[in-house]
Amino acid sequence: MSLTSALDSAKSAITTSSQLTSIVSRNIANVNSTTATRKYANVATGADGSVSVMSVSQSTNLALFRNKLDATSENASLSALTSGLGQLATTVGDTEDEISPASLVGKLQSALTAYSASPDSADLARSAMQAAKNLAQGLNDASDVVETVRRDADNAISVAAGEMNDLLAQFKSLNDKIVSGSKLGADVTDYMDQRDQIVSQLSEYVGVTVGKRANNDMVLYTDSGVTMFETTPRTVSYSKSIPMDAGQAGNSLYIDGVAVTGENSTMPIQSGKIFGLTQLRDQVSVTYQNQLDQIAQQVVSAFSETSSGKPVFGIFTDPSADSPDKMKVDGLAGRLSISDNLADFPLRDGALGSYNSAGASGFADHINQLIDNLNAKQTFDASGGIETSATLVNFASSSVGWLEGVRSNAQNEAEYQSTVLQRTQEALSDATGINLDDELTQLLQFEQSYQASAKLISTIDQMLQVLLDSVH
Repeated sequence: MSLTSALDSAKSAITTSSQLTSIVSRNIANVNSTTATRKYANVATGADGSVSVMSVSQSTNLALFRNKLDATSENASLSALTSGLGQLATTVGDTEDEISPASLVGKLQSALTAYSASPDSADLARSAMQAAKNLAQGLNDASDVVETVRRDADNAISVAAGEMNDLLAQFKSLNDKIVSGSKLGADVTDYMDQRDQIVSQLSEYVGVTVGKRANNDMVLYTDSGVTMFETTPRTVSYSKSIPMDAGQAGNSLYIDGVAVTGENSTMPIQSGKIFGLTQLRDQVSVTYQNQLDQIAQQVVSAFSETSSGKPVFGIFTDPSADSPDKMKVDGLAGRLSISDNLADFPLRDGALGSYNSAGASGFADHINQLIDNLNAKQTFDASGGIETSATLVNFASSSVGWLEGVRSNAQNEAEYQSTVLQRTQEALSDATGINLDDELTQLLQFEQSYQASAKLISTIDQMLQVLLDSVH
């Protein structure tokens, strides 16, 4: 090999070592970043023995990345669901709180039983009426919580739609840079890291499936197959559910004009925050509201009276209806109230005093009838998701058990999915992340190579100088 060829090889080696050192230094600088992947150079050796960096690549593992997206979506879905269930659980409280509908029905039964033994007691009469008022207020409060949970979920879906559109716009900007840069052979690995992070963020909202194409182009679909991005971002649209009536599902979310949530969706998503919020708003909360409404319906029925052979409201009433047989069940728990026009002793004598026209202070027949009504088995609609034949207090207790069961199952699944996500992230990091020890070892090797090439250049320079001196 001539001195000139040796010098050229040494120069290419020192240039390559400098480039490799720069890449490793970049890795070391990002060692604490959870979103950065390891970058490495693709080095080629020429026919003359020279080496050069042809391109820069990133460590990838598409299978693990997809697993991470799936785990992120499942975790986000359950997080949204458990958060809402936690709010709904405030309507039943702890055992010591005794604020659940079941507890309030039981307290009313106990107050009536005590009152029936001493129907002439004004104190017991007041206690029984207060128990009735507490029951009505408790159902009102529980219904308000359900409405708030549903409204908050609906608002969160609306916000999520806007955030998804923002992320898709960012994705397009990065994807365009990656595709154009890849065509020119530029280093686009940092852009690819940023794009992957956007995809991970999108997977928090809906389940995401990714596809790779030429020039590192990427396409995105929901887990149900609806296109979210293919060259251009597809619009995510949502209109708030106003009004949101009790028992009615909210509006659907659309991606690229296709409904991906709701009963009429032909390609419904299966995971992600929006999926969890929709479950909370349209399924869990609606079922629980139905249970509360059926409890309220049976309370009205148990205390209803007759006038001229027709049913009339007793102490419990629905201001939106003229009589018990004309009540609308949906939302009744929120409307239930105590009648404003009551006799002096409505539980003993009837709401209008018609059951004890003589005004006998020891009259207990009507009180006992109310107790019997509360203890009687009633028929409940299957839409409540629990038993269809039970006493009022047993149905109310089953409602509490149902809510706690749904919440417990969701929490257990959420804890499991959180662990899955953590393990998946760790596996992806191990496969594609930056190991400081490895990078430091490589940095030392490249520095040694640089020094060796620099020394070779110095030696060749000295030899050339000797030749020049000999000519002169």
